[in-house]
Parts: sequence; C-alpha cells; structure tokens
Amino acid sequence: MRDSDGTVIFSLTEQLYGGSLLTASYAQLYEKPYLHLWPQEGLVPSHELANFVHRYQIKVLNVAGPRASTEPNIGLFVTDILDKAFAPPR
Repeated sequence: MRDSDGTVIFSLTEQLYGGSLLTASYAQLYEKPYLHLWPQEGLVPSHELANFVHRYQIKVLNVAGPRASTEPNIGLFVTDILDKAFAPPR
C-alpha cells in the first residue's frame, strides 16, 4: 500500500471493517488516494475506478478488500470491475 500510487478497496457493503478499514486508515496516514467500491444503485464501479486511476495518474494500483471467507461473492465483483475498467478498447 505504501509503495503504490493509490488503492482501491472492494467490498460488498458500504461499511469497511477489519483489514479493509485498516487499509483505508493507512491510505489516509500516507496521504495516498483511495477509492472504496461496493455495489450501489446508480453507480458504475468500473467507470469510477477508471476515472480514479486517470485522475490520480496511478501507475501502481493497490487492490484491497475482504477475504472470500467473509464475503463469498467478492471475487466475482472484483474480477468484473477490473475487467471492465481496464479492458483494451475494441
């Protein structure tokens, strides 16, 4: 996290806890930009992520979030967002 240009924290809920909350705290401590993404109506997470990376000119992105043991569907959410945000143009 410290050596990245910014962090995206994925979760399936609005509330961060455990290591994800700690990651957000460290981002603030190190004055690094971070973005918390979770499924929410009216928001396109892949666009939010692409805009975040562009806005802060992020070359090294730290990806964080809860384990699948605590949020079983997190892997599908993360994969979908990363694929859409960074897919090569057709």
